[in-house]
Amino acid sequence: MKPITPEKVEQIRIHEMPEAIIQATNELIVRKWNGSSASVEVEEIVKHYFNVSGEEQTAAKRKELFDRHYLDIEPAYREAGWQVKFESPDYTENFPSYFRFTRKK
Repeated sequence: MKPITPEKVEQIRIHEMPEAIIQATNELIVRKWNGSSASVEVEEIVKHYFNVSGEEQTAAKRKELFDRHYLDIEPAYREAGWQVKFESPDYTENFPSYFRFTRKK
């Protein structure tokens, strides 16, 4: 057996991602699209995920989304043709983490 490649890991993770994460993100991109980009907060995706999936939002379910890296959506959207930038505050800043989606050039 050969070691797994980084590309294969990304492919596996993309296919293991719950469809409701993609659906929630897609709907938020459409809602926030300004003609050139869309900025979507991580917490918006989490909240909308629970609405779309019908799952009850519990601390354990939220933790699972993060522990399983289901919100690491950049590779899936880059593969679909987006330029994705993730912004998160450092210890001197205070703003919600978000993704910015723009068309690839």
